Order: sequence, then structure tokens, then C-alpha cells
Amino acid sequence: RQRLRKVLQQSDKLSNIIHMLHDFRESSESGNLSVKIFSVTEYVTEIAKSYVSLAEERGISFELRVPGELLWTSDPKRVSEVVDMAMANAFLHVARKGRVGLDIASEGERLVIRLEVDGHWIDEEAFGRLTDRYDMMEYFQRRSEGGDSFQDEMRLVVCFNYVTSLGGVMRFRDRGDRFVFEIELPSLSVTDTGSGMESYG
Repeated sequence: RQRLRKVLQQSDKLSNIIHMLHDFRESSESGNLSVKIFSVTEYVTEIAKSYVSLAEERGISFELRVPGELLWTSDPKRVSEVVDMAMANAFLHVARKGRVGLDIASEGERLVIRLEVDGHWIDEEAFGRLTDRYDMMEYFQRRSEGGDSFQDEMRLVVCFNYVTSLGGVMRFRDRGDRFVFEIELPSLSVTDTGSGMESYG
């Protein structure tokens, strides 16, 4: 029975990796955008709902700040995936009884997504390597050879690729006892659909 449990756990882990690799390949294909005007407020609020109960269960302080009726022109599916993947990594690495703060704002022609998390994950050097197409593969190879999981880092790379495909930028700051993601996305036009902007990967 214990052996069966281990086999099932390994199977789940392999399934997650395969799913992540599929997302990685898709995120590296910069075209196929579906640009439209959508409510960032509605999309982000819906995503946040799935983390509220998790925060309550783990005693985490989760704060969401998003303007009412914030409309944006971009690919809503990819923007949602960016927010969801960033949130997933935040909740995986938040400190016990820590805080996760998600702030969404429109600053000029940019949609700014700021995620601040109590806890420690990667450092800024590792972020730089993960977002470099050459260093990234070496990083994953070393993690694999050491028997270490890299699903969270792979999720970060997929998120970064989606941000890049949307013409945006992602920054990471390690503050010691907390880390911060800052994502800026431009407003796109409908003619940007399938525009083939370059992304890493």
C-alpha cells in the first residue's frame, strides 16, 4: 500500500511537470493573442476568490486592492494566467501567518500588477538567470541533477513569457523578509492580435 501511494505521488508529479511543459511551450509562442476590452476588476476578483479560503485555512493575511470597473485592452486569458501563476507562487512561498498583498492599478498607459509577499523564495540573481533563455536551461539542469523540484521556477518562467508576449515587463525584488513582483502591461489594440512579439524560451 505504501509503495502504491509512492507510485501515485510520482504519477501526479509527472503529470504536473507535463502540464507545466505544455504551458511553457505555449507561453514561448508569442502569437495567437486574442485582444479585447475586458474588466480587469472582474477577472482579478474572480481569481482572488480561489485564494481567500486558502488564506483563511493557513492563517495568511490576503489583501486585494483593485479599482472598481477597471477596463483594459489586452488578452484577458493571458492576463488572468499571469495573475493566477504569480498568486500561486506567492501562496507557495509565503511565510507562516504571513501576508500576501495584490495591488492592481492603471498608471498612464500601463496596467501595473504588484504582488508583495512575506517570506523568502529565490533571490534577484536567480530571477535574472531564470529569465535568460540560456542561463534558464542550465539552472533547470542543475536542479534536476540535484534531485530538486523546479515546478515553481518553471511556473515563473511561463508567467514571464506571457508578460513578454503581451509587450510587458516583469521585475522581481528580494527584500530579505519579503519579495515583490512588479508587472507592467501596455494597453494593446485589436490589431495586435497574433502580432508575434518576441518572448523568451
